[in-house]
Amino acid sequence: MSTTTLTAPLADVDHRAPRTRRAARLRSLLRLLLPVSSAPVVLVDDDAAELPEQPTSEAIESALAQFDSGREAANAAARQVRAARKLVDLLADGLYGPWRVEREPSNRKRVDEAAVAAFYAAHGAEVPMLAYAPTLKVTRVS
Repeated sequence: MSTTTLTAPLADVDHRAPRTRRAARLRSLLRLLLPVSSAPVVLVDDDAAELPEQPTSEAIESALAQFDSGREAANAAARQVRAARKLVDLLADGLYGPWRVEREPSNRKRVDEAAVAAFYAAHGAEVPMLAYAPTLKVTRVS
């Protein structure tokens, strides 16, 4: 197992969406360029002009119904996969009838949280945390 040595603080990494990063950079630049005043600065989003007009209430209700039924179907499928996975995870690699079971290494990487915490502790700083995005919740009220 290899150990990665962190050489730069992770606070320099911006994990926000590109549009959010762009808006944050714009606000930072405006703070530098504009004289200090107590009046708020209103930013106009360039993408706002591209937004379509408000959809009809029928279209909204239809989209919400599709969203709800799709969510229910996805949840049912996820339950089915979790139930089957309990057995499949126990299987050794090999052929089982028409099915091949094999495990291949992943190219995905994840942050070594213990190493990050140790790095920040060694430098006397708190680990920066990000809040999760709000969860979209759609419920039928009538």
